[in-house]
Amino acid sequence: MANIPKVWNGTQFVELEAAATVPPAGSTTTAGIVQLTDSTSSTSTTTAATPNSVKSAYDLAGTAIPKNTVTAAGDIIYASGSATPTRLAIGTANQVLSVGTAGVPVWAAAAASGGILKYEEFTSSGSFVIPANASSSAIIVVEIVNAGVGGKSGAVLSAPTDASGGDGGAGGSYGIWTYLASAFGTAGGTVTATIAAGGAGGTATTASSGVNGSFPGATSFGSLSLGHLSGSTQRSGAPAWLGIFNSVSGTATDGGAGTVATGANTVTNWGEPLLYAGNAGRGFSNAARSGFDNDFGGGGGGAGGYIGSSVAFAGTKGGKRYGLYGQHITQASPGTPLLTYGNGPVGGTAGGGAGGTPTAGSGDGGGGGGASTSGNGGAGADGAQPGGGGGGGGAARTGGTSGAGGAGGNGRIRVWVIG
Repeated sequence: MANIPKVWNGTQFVELEAAATVPPAGSTTTAGIVQLTDSTSSTSTTTAATPNSVKSAYDLAGTAIPKNTVTAAGDIIYASGSATPTRLAIGTANQVLSVGTAGVPVWAAAAASGGILKYEEFTSSGSFVIPANASSSAIIVVEIVNAGVGGKSGAVLSAPTDASGGDGGAGGSYGIWTYLASAFGTAGGTVTATIAAGGAGGTATTASSGVNGSFPGATSFGSLSLGHLSGSTQRSGAPAWLGIFNSVSGTATDGGAGTVATGANTVTNWGEPLLYAGNAGRGFSNAARSGFDNDFGGGGGGAGGYIGSSVAFAGTKGGKRYGLYGQHITQASPGTPLLTYGNGPVGGTAGGGAGGTPTAGSGDGGGGGGASTSGNGGAGADGAQPGGGGGGGGAARTGGTSGAGGAGGNGRIRVWVIG
């Protein structure tokens, strides 16, 4: 009898079958024999982990930071104590990471560095917040452009009497100041910025004299305001200081651009006032002048077209706001500076055309409306923010209605905080 191998089954020895086979290697799909391993980094699918490797993996997991510690974009993890990960939510705009009194990271306002801490522009009323990190020596620079004056509507008269176009509205005045920030309040405090609306244009009429446009209120920053336009001389565009200009050239009377020259004896007297307000175009029964250009204040509105010798004339051009010092002043010859005008929007065509509309945000004055002998006068265009004067309305004959004056452009404030 052949020797047949036997194996203990726990109770007795039993014979192995001669045809018995060795069990296959185990896998994820087949039962069988597998080798044990202590590895915690193996990717094998035919070995099995020992209790030692399971314990090692558990210990590694215990030192990891759970993903759910962070819950939103921008979260930061820091240690608030030994083996204590803590979430710090993202800060607000312009904050920097600092160390708080508890010795842990916090978000805080950036420390003053002497540069520009804040800039803000107001085209409508609102509140300005002084930066919380503004130092005791920080300064505030405030620039104000006042709102423009509304243009006057044109006159209506029977033939053969000449009829005047409406005066343009004067452009808003300009000023800039520097103060200690403490003059407006403490760091973190608020200052009210009030933006005045432009003056309304004079309404269209059938009367022999046009309706004056209205004057705006003052644009202000806290208690700071710039003297704004008022009084008939500012509406007409011929304030007293303009008398130092003693000659006119260019095509002023038919709506084109031109210049006004100063006398040689008054060169030092005219420079500064020109920065304050753009003078409006003046309307007459035999002429109409374009609006005056300006550097920083609003451009003046162009006068409305008139009716002279039974002929209807086009409206005049609005004044241009350059936004750069000295751009509206040129020099014809040594000692003879020239003040330019009429480089803004076009005037309305004869026959009742509406005045040209300035580009939004340009500060240019509105073009004057064209006159008409057979219908209604053209409306003057609204001045653009900041501070453009409204264009004057065009004249008309009895039976028609004059053109309305355009509204002045709203004011504007710009604020810088330094240090």
